[in-house]
Amino acid sequence: MSLKLSNTALVYQEIAWLIETDQLTAANGVPQALIDRVKDLMLTSPESFTAYPEGSPRHQSWPAMHSAGSSASLYFAVVANLTEAQYCQVLRTDYAVAYGRTVAGVHYPSK
Repeated sequence: MSLKLSNTALVYQEIAWLIETDQLTAANGVPQALIDRVKDLMLTSPESFTAYPEGSPRHQSWPAMHSAGSSASLYFAVVANLTEAQYCQVLRTDYAVAYGRTVAGVHYPSK
């Protein structure tokens, strides 16, 4: 599978399109339930996954990816055998990373 990265990261519409066109499959670790839900959308283009005719903005508005990225540190809890208090601090840090960008105006919350 060859992925064309745009702006160094795939956006949701590109991931959905890769699933729709069978370039990203269960063999790549995509849960079958997700594949089924994307296929049910019967996408005709990457942009048809979004509410925007031109596709989603190249810059993600939700802080989810920063949260997901920092949440990788949760695996650290297993590897480093963190205490409950340390684990709680990891969760606080993950939240701060995600929400801090909203406060800074980089992202915005939904209404």
